[in-house]
Amino acid sequence: MSPSPTAHRDEEVHEPLTWEPSAVFLRYAIWAIWLSVGLVCLAMYFFVPSMKEQAFWPTPMAFVGLMGWYQLRRGKMHSTVTVLAVGMWICVAAMVVVGGGISAPVQYIFPLIIFMLGWLASTRTALVIVAMTVLFTVGMVILEALDALPQAPTSPSALMALVQICVFLMSAVLVLSLVKAYRGRLVELNASNTAYLRRTEDLERTQTELQQAQAVAHMGSWTYDLNNDALHPSDETRRILGIEREGALSKSEYFGHVHPDDREYLHKSLNGAIGQKTSFDIEHRMLAGSGSKWVRQRAEARTREDGAVTHILGITQDINDRKLADLSLQESEKKFATAFQSSPVAASIAILADGRFVEANDKYERDFGWNRSELVGRTTQEVGLWPTNHMRQRWVEALEARGNIVDYETLWVHRNGTQRSVSISGEVIDYDGKQCILAYITDITERKAAEEQIQKLAFFDSLTNLPNRRLLQNRLELALASAQRHKRYGGLLFIDLDNFKALNDTHGHSKGDLLLQQVAQRLMACVREGDTVSRLGGDEFVIMLDNLNEDPMVAANQAEMVAEKIRAALDQTYQIADFQFHTSGSIGITLFGENNESIEEPIKRADTAMYQAKGAGRNAIRFFDPDMQAAVTALVELEAELRNAVSQHQFTLVYQPQVNSAGHVTGAEALVRWQHPERGQIAPIEFIRLAEESDLIFPLGAWILETACSQLAQWAGNPALAHLSLAVNVSASQFQQIDFVTSVLDTVHRTGANPQRLKLELTESMLIDNVASITAKMSSLKSHGVTFSLDDFGTGYSSLSYLKQLPLDELKIDRSFVRDALIDPNDAAIARMVTVLAETLGLRVLAEGVETDAQRALLLGQGCRNFQGYYFSRPVPIAQFEEYALSQP
Repeated sequence: MSPSPTAHRDEEVHEPLTWEPSAVFLRYAIWAIWLSVGLVCLAMYFFVPSMKEQAFWPTPMAFVGLMGWYQLRRGKMHSTVTVLAVGMWICVAAMVVVGGGISAPVQYIFPLIIFMLGWLASTRTALVIVAMTVLFTVGMVILEALDALPQAPTSPSALMALVQICVFLMSAVLVLSLVKAYRGRLVELNASNTAYLRRTEDLERTQTELQQAQAVAHMGSWTYDLNNDALHPSDETRRILGIEREGALSKSEYFGHVHPDDREYLHKSLNGAIGQKTSFDIEHRMLAGSGSKWVRQRAEARTREDGAVTHILGITQDINDRKLADLSLQESEKKFATAFQSSPVAASIAILADGRFVEANDKYERDFGWNRSELVGRTTQEVGLWPTNHMRQRWVEALEARGNIVDYETLWVHRNGTQRSVSISGEVIDYDGKQCILAYITDITERKAAEEQIQKLAFFDSLTNLPNRRLLQNRLELALASAQRHKRYGGLLFIDLDNFKALNDTHGHSKGDLLLQQVAQRLMACVREGDTVSRLGGDEFVIMLDNLNEDPMVAANQAEMVAEKIRAALDQTYQIADFQFHTSGSIGITLFGENNESIEEPIKRADTAMYQAKGAGRNAIRFFDPDMQAAVTALVELEAELRNAVSQHQFTLVYQPQVNSAGHVTGAEALVRWQHPERGQIAPIEFIRLAEESDLIFPLGAWILETACSQLAQWAGNPALAHLSLAVNVSASQFQQIDFVTSVLDTVHRTGANPQRLKLELTESMLIDNVASITAKMSSLKSHGVTFSLDDFGTGYSSLSYLKQLPLDELKIDRSFVRDALIDPNDAAIARMVTVLAETLGLRVLAEGVETDAQRALLLGQGCRNFQGYYFSRPVPIAQFEEYALSQP
């Protein structure tokens, strides 16, 4: 904690008084040291032949003078004094030791050093040097008695005189400087005393003028000392507060003069200024005789160096007359003026029963263009305030229902003739004995427009302006209730555009948006006015046909007619910007209204029927029927069982050998099988697509890869099987994962498999999107030794361009070409083409689905050297595969 101001004053009183060293004096002192050293050294060298060897003993004192000069140039006065005094003392002591002890002539410099330190440094420092000199002298006496000092040369009287002259010279410099400094101090004291008397007179005059100014301004000052709990008010403050007692007041005494209702308010303000080290400006009441008086208090906290608040300085102003006048004015204008101007932002008007304006504020001109001078005295009919008479009638009704609050929304006419949506609030009051409506008119045109925009964004598609899913559900809920009530059917058409993704991928999403807008226009042209055409998102549209026939067959026929009209309309060429594009629509239909069902059920049925239409070749119409529902239900059940199978590890791998032209087994393809506890073994064709759609392909694919790599690691320990490779199918979903490369490499490293024996099989369908990303992932894995095979080549998105980009190792001829190669020349030609293409690109080629020796011979004759199929072996468990592989030559 920092010391108080009182403590500081006490320390100043007891601090020893010293003369402040001056630069001139110290400069003279240094020159006196150098002059004395020079004279002594020259005299000893030239005039005392016996002491030539001792002539340079005083030179260290010259070095002391040099150090003092350095400190003086830096402006360090006290450091200069310390260096000179201590350095000279040490030098003199050294010369005394070698110069004959206490009889050495330089011994006389000790008093000079003591005198200079006592004058310029402090009494305490001088006493320390005195003690050191006494101890040093006693030591010299003892050493002389013991004859322990070196033999000093005989000093001639001339040298003794010269040393004494030097001491006198230095003493004279000090005395002259002391006298000069003393006279300067006397001048300063006289000047300070004169200035003090002048400031005292100025302060008394200022205090008198301040008291007079405070009396004129009815404003007094006060200071509150927190340490002593003492409030010191000025004379004017005492008069304002009615305090007769002289002297300081305590805090509790002062608060005794505050009005009881305002004491807490003032207390919080004062504590807030103390706690936050800030100011306050408040108005409150003080007790005055039997009544009270309004005063204004402004105050500010003052702190010391450590941040603690020590005083509160404030002023007190008598505002009683002004405050009472303000209160009286507020009370007199409260009934009308306050009610009229209470809203700082709303436009306000006052209209009598006959429609004549009596008041309007400037906000009304801001919002509606009419200023006060243009309105007051004129009627609403002259101004043309309302667009219709009905709106004027609302005001008449408000006047007739006297006392009721006016609060409604309507249209209002701006001065420029435009109509604005407004909110009117107010009340009917008396104005000079007449009925008058005081109304606040708020322009809500923008808010209304925003509400309409929000409504549109919430229930309509921003691209096509068609109802969105939410509005469709709302209307479908009403249609379901209406269908139940009137026993009439409704129809729901689910429409999905064919090949829409190709347009987005080849021409960009902006062109796709143009197509969707044209589709929306065609759909609207195909339905009745009361039907709902909605867009669910992407390229999916739903049309709700309401109020169809009560006979389900007739209703179905009506829905089918509309669907056929829509299908024909969509199956037309579209002009998209500067090119033409052709697409079509797959349409699923369902009826609703027969059963009490939720709004989601008809949408699901129509969606299911739409997928049936897509499966039928697209550009088709399909009705939902119970068989569809059974298939959907079975699919849902299968998904649940598949999810359980993944968690219960109900899968196993079987291995189909891959054989070269010599009949040697070169590897195998790992194929997954589902060992269902009730249905037995389930082939991949029944569950792989479902796994991909439900994202179960990720844990399943990870398990397949882990099992295959573990098997490769086991083969590596068997010399007869170590050369075998193992192919694993990878789905597009797996390959598109961001961490696919890392996941594969982690599995290979964790299992210890040789990556050069791992072959990942890709399908052509996964190459449609983002070939660059796929190429980068393949290249990264290939750099670690993993190889790649392109499965089903020729059945999908075949393109020579991606074959040149992809780091493939093998092409597989699809089984569909192998199966009919002997009877269909086209299939045989395709198989030959794939073989030649692979050879040209330096790729290995493998034919799958080889079932007969004739097929193998044909393919071998066309240049294919690797085969896979039932002719060699069906997919078998690992033990049978290894037995087969070991049995081959």
